[in-house]
Amino acid sequence: MNETLSRFLEALRHSDLRISTAEILDAYQTVDVVGISDRALLKDALALSVAKSAEEQERFDETFDQFFAHIDVEALSQGADGDASDNPEGGGAQDEASSALEQFAMDGNELSLLGAMGQAARQVGLDRMWLFTQKNLFTRRIMDEMGLTEMEREMRGMEEGSGDLERMQGARERAFEMTREYVEREFELFASDNAEKLREERLRDIRLQSIDRRDQARVRRILKRIAKRLIALYSRKRLKPQRGVLDVRKTLRRNYPNDGHLFELHWRRKRIKDPDIIVICDVSRSVAALSRFLLYFVYSLNEIVPKMRSFMLCSDLAEATDLFDELDLDDAIEKALDRVMLGSTDYGRALEDLDQMAMPEITRRTSVIILGDARSNDTNPRIDLMQKLYDRAKFVMWLNPEPRSFWGSGDSEMLRYMPYVHFARPTSSVRDLERAATALLQTALR
Repeated sequence: MNETLSRFLEALRHSDLRISTAEILDAYQTVDVVGISDRALLKDALALSVAKSAEEQERFDETFDQFFAHIDVEALSQGADGDASDNPEGGGAQDEASSALEQFAMDGNELSLLGAMGQAARQVGLDRMWLFTQKNLFTRRIMDEMGLTEMEREMRGMEEGSGDLERMQGARERAFEMTREYVEREFELFASDNAEKLREERLRDIRLQSIDRRDQARVRRILKRIAKRLIALYSRKRLKPQRGVLDVRKTLRRNYPNDGHLFELHWRRKRIKDPDIIVICDVSRSVAALSRFLLYFVYSLNEIVPKMRSFMLCSDLAEATDLFDELDLDDAIEKALDRVMLGSTDYGRALEDLDQMAMPEITRRTSVIILGDARSNDTNPRIDLMQKLYDRAKFVMWLNPEPRSFWGSGDSEMLRYMPYVHFARPTSSVRDLERAATALLQTALR
């Protein structure tokens, strides 16, 4: 049963359930306690161990029903594994036949054939199946591993129309049918999401300005998953005590009853305050698509960055924080992009507006994200205000959708702004946004 449970947990992970090592250990202990003879009890008990939300409960139920649909739980409880790894009689060793298929033709034992099938699948590397077009290939490989070639050689030596030949032909057809069902089931459990993973991996590196409309929802799902992972990672880090500096007073006070013997040490704890983040997005035509995804991503991090202000930049600067406080995230982004007056981009004027609207509130706890190409149409870039922002803020990050080789060319003021930026990166893809967000959180939550 151990290998069957291990494969079931792997199937759950393929169905997008996050299962920790502790939850795996809980699942094994659960099976030891409740047993496996009662399928309904096994399902409910395992669900309590690994499903953490209503959505995960639904995926768990679907995967459990699909995985155990063709596994004899009663046989497992007596020591026979549906994958035949725990069943010595199903491992492909036969006393009177040279192969599993010939043995199946002799005794018609489908449970033994399933055991041999599971072993053959491991031998041919069925776990390396990625695409649905490989189903027939692996079906044939498994059949060959179970002795199809030897079986067909023996069939060619039999008399046409004889009972033995008909019995072998029937056994071969039934074995092919069972193997196709087995491969199909394995694909649905372990590989059906691979095509989607390949597509998502490709989308991580495509320029966000070039994303098709049909892929935008998929990109938002990717950003949401990345945000959840970062939230989980940096929430734990914020709760971790800052060890390294001994709190002498508290240590002496707590050990006073011990006659001064330091049995209990106390360390100073650094309180990490919630950071302030200001997001400034260029919404001109060349950058608007990237700004939309950046806003979606940054506001998905609101669990660890609760205080956030957003500004839209084009010919002037307009604040849109109230929209994100009142509306759904998708609606707020669309309305925010429409709030600013469209025209020639003027970064100098935008910095003047920021100086009036938010500069007094920027402190050493404030991180500023600027998304834009720094092309100011030959207007005054107000480098002095950029330096003022740099001096007041804890961290200034500039994400530029253009390649680094374009910085400073034409009307680009990027190289003049660079001395007053802590972090500047070409940013045009999901992977770039993930790296930038990681750098931001590492600094802002420090």
